Amino acid sequence: MYKSIPLDPQKREIRLLSLTPGSRDETVSAELFRASLDNNPGFSVLSYSWGPENDKVPIQVQGRELLVTRNLYQCLLNLRSETTPLTIWIDAVCINQDSNDEKNTQVPLMRDIYKSASDTFIWLGETTSGLDLIIDSVRFISCQEEGFHFAFTEFINLAWFRRTWIIQEFALPRQDPVFVCGSHHISWADLRKWWRLIEEPNGNVTHHSSWENKSPAWQNLHRVLSSLPLANLASLRSGFSSNIVLERGLPLSVLIAASEASLATDPRDKIYGLMGLANAKAKQSITIDYNKSVQEVYEEVSKYLIFVECKLNVLSNQSLDLEPQWEQNDITPQNPQFKLRQGTNVTSSWIRDLAHLRSEFKPRPLLPDGRARGSTYDASLGTKPTRGPECETRELSILGTEVDVIRECKRAWCMVPGKIPYYPDWNAILPLFFRAAHPAGHNPPIMNETSEEGGNKRKSQEPEWDLPYPPKYGAPKTMREAIWRTVTCDKVSDGIDRAPDYYGRVFDGYMDAVVGNSGGYEVPDHIETTLEAEVSYLNTLTRRINKILFRRSAFSTMNGWIGLGPDDMKEGDVVAILSGGDVPFVLRQCQCKNHYWLIGECYVEGIMYGEMMQALIKERVMPGNMFRIQ
Repeated sequence: MYKSIPLDPQKREIRLLSLTPGSRDETVSAELFRASLDNNPGFSVLSYSWGPENDKVPIQVQGRELLVTRNLYQCLLNLRSETTPLTIWIDAVCINQDSNDEKNTQVPLMRDIYKSASDTFIWLGETTSGLDLIIDSVRFISCQEEGFHFAFTEFINLAWFRRTWIIQEFALPRQDPVFVCGSHHISWADLRKWWRLIEEPNGNVTHHSSWENKSPAWQNLHRVLSSLPLANLASLRSGFSSNIVLERGLPLSVLIAASEASLATDPRDKIYGLMGLANAKAKQSITIDYNKSVQEVYEEVSKYLIFVECKLNVLSNQSLDLEPQWEQNDITPQNPQFKLRQGTNVTSSWIRDLAHLRSEFKPRPLLPDGRARGSTYDASLGTKPTRGPECETRELSILGTEVDVIRECKRAWCMVPGKIPYYPDWNAILPLFFRAAHPAGHNPPIMNETSEEGGNKRKSQEPEWDLPYPPKYGAPKTMREAIWRTVTCDKVSDGIDRAPDYYGRVFDGYMDAVVGNSGGYEVPDHIETTLEAEVSYLNTLTRRINKILFRRSAFSTMNGWIGLGPDDMKEGDVVAILSGGDVPFVLRQCQCKNHYWLIGECYVEGIMYGEMMQALIKERVMPGNMFRIQ
């Protein structure tokens, strides 16, 4: 069928589908024809989720049977008019999906296809009673009705919202798209207003101290809203309404961040589906080629982000879909092992598997994908990534500086099977950090490590808090300050602004609450505050600590640095600042001694803002290693 309608890439030709009018009971039939984008043909485009490949239904195209997914078939039934033909472009039908060569020429045209379309239809799926409620409540929302919360979750979890290709399909069209759900049609303007009304009460939920006591419907609604599917789409569409953005495109790292929760049938489309929105630098560096393996595509993208965009964020946010598993004979099941929920597409430790979605059991990265260089931390002092010779495939060779070797590490959190909450393990964290105040090989004096309730928890008044933090770089500080800055990663909840000084005094109250003492928290007389303000500060600090410690280990190094790193790090691992890196990384030497494995990003108190690099420059000592990472 496709051979009878060949396409000339030089003429920017595409195939269009003319959907024959008919009733719902009649066979779906259509005709394919060829058109050039240069001739401005009038046509609509369809944005939809393909659906399961093993569930297909026949339609008639050119008088021949063509199998399409049931989701597309249902869409065509609802879009088809009984009187008027519909000319529409549908990727699964208009592109020969069995020809990599054709996809290599047609996929780059998709940006222009969606820009040229007169109308965009977004197929969400057949309607249900719950979805009927959503459509009917676009203008009238009652957030107190339990049924609405479940219905909203059903709506926002529709497959279309999770598809990678919909990002450019939604962002580029000139006219606002129309959402189609069964027989319902709803404008983007109405849906956007509705979303803003829905989103606002969620902000109150995130700041509610006991939101976990809400109903399951409320909790589910909160998790769905936190993924911001419509907010990301609205932001992108708004951005591309600017002629400058439309002409220049966006950095690939920004697009990857916006599409983190998106799915793609072909894992390569996690990148190729974004290229229509990318800037010229990305398009020049990354060629759409479906003959490449998934790992080859992801390696190419990872190196582009590191050495062209000069951002090592891709190494911070390793996307693995993990779930906790406990040993059946575990007597105290508080430390699960994390197993892959699905197979991985890459074998190298540093190549991001972009097909894996963010798991609820992943730590929040210190450097999210879209974060600008130097806006959060600046451990490498603004240096550019320096690339070394790569002797082997799937190898990252990059200049860096070794900070130290891990002396001790322990998981900083606990989790109980069947429970959603996790909690900090201060029994592990505090003794480890206080031992770091003493040089390796030196036995610290015996201190009062036991509270009245038992365990190795410290009260905030005990003298070890006031020991000096031993590393020589950076401003002098006590262990008290080093610890509270470490367990917050020295940031407020947005992960951008530095932690305020009041965190220090509030942390004393937090630690006393942990051990059940209430006499150590005092507010200095010169500070004007209220009880309500102090309680709010305490709640803010608690949320920040809980968020940071999850899936991380507390560690100390041979020279007394303390920090937080991946919870699968080990003693003997190396902490290094890689050139171009805003944060340090934990590396593990391979048995061959010539290569390293990337374990993950880390926070090291006292070097996150370039203190160590500044000192080395001042001392005119710049030790550099070429790290070869596999």
